[in-house]
Amino acid sequence: MQKFTWALIALASAFSAKAQTVMIDRAPSGVQNMRAVQGGGMMVSVDTVTSLDALIKRLNGNWEFVETGKAYWIGYTDDMYSIAARKEKAIEPLLDFIKTSANEGGKFGAVYSLHLIGIDSRIAGRFYEEFTNKKARQALLSLLKEKKLQGPVTHLLMRDPWQSDIPTLFDALRQPSEGNWGVVNALKIHFLPGLPIQQRIPAEIAEVDFAYPRMKSQTFKQQLDAEARHEMSVYDAQVLGILRAIRALNNPILRVEDSLLAAPRFWGRSMTEFGCKNCIGVGGKRLTVGTFLEHLAESRVQYFVEGNELVMCNTQQAQQRILAWWDAQPAAFRTQFNQDQADKRRGHQVRWGF
Repeated sequence: MQKFTWALIALASAFSAKAQTVMIDRAPSGVQNMRAVQGGGMMVSVDTVTSLDALIKRLNGNWEFVETGKAYWIGYTDDMYSIAARKEKAIEPLLDFIKTSANEGGKFGAVYSLHLIGIDSRIAGRFYEEFTNKKARQALLSLLKEKKLQGPVTHLLMRDPWQSDIPTLFDALRQPSEGNWGVVNALKIHFLPGLPIQQRIPAEIAEVDFAYPRMKSQTFKQQLDAEARHEMSVYDAQVLGILRAIRALNNPILRVEDSLLAAPRFWGRSMTEFGCKNCIGVGGKRLTVGTFLEHLAESRVQYFVEGNELVMCNTQQAQQRILAWWDAQPAAFRTQFNQDQADKRRGHQVRWGF
């Protein structure tokens, strides 16, 4: 089965079958065309013979991310590296390919190729790569209007967030799309002063604890299936179980909206059992509200603090709050993000919970 979907990037870790030069026990150093893998770096053999057009067309094939051994390193394929080696000459052909291809996997491959151009094929960090090519960035930003591409595009842009992206992100948020959860999550990375979602949670709310239904997650999923509610993964069922447990507390400082409980999906990507164990309290029997929300960094579950109450809501409600807030800001506040000056960029490491 073709494993092109961006959600599988956290699993990307297999060595390429092509000829490679292996450097043992060498951490990512930012060397161009060196793939980061567990235990060291691996130089990619860039194809300089095959035409750019032929390389791009290969993205329509049954490609898979290369395994890196670590969730935070992206397993770009050899073809992606070879396309990126053509630098800016490849940008327009990649955009044309995305517009004309009917192959969803091919489109995703083109997105990752654009990102590789943007970072000059250099991997030097874990959750962060410095984005240096403005044309490649503009190309990715232009793809936010593509509903199925919003998730991977925002994920890649936020590995090096630029404040000059903010106006484009708000424009994308005005277009109804299931992928808007990615745009909402991208905006919170910028730490906009006054953003009316995901504010600091008061300690008296964050420390509220409750029974954590992890051990019954599979049974709970089967129960949901029996109710014919809708098909969901065991991880989504687990999150739904937690949200129901929070509502069952009947605590006046906690509110879980009906629209959130009715959502078909909660995760942008699968929540692993390992990830679940990381957010369990002492003894694995209880979980705090604050810890739960902290581990939902890259999900469709949103929240906001209003007065003395924490409200957990869906993406649509969060989107409405954000747009109303943005439109109420003075023009001087909104236009300050239009420039690409160095002091308008946030080059800090960002972890999205991958």
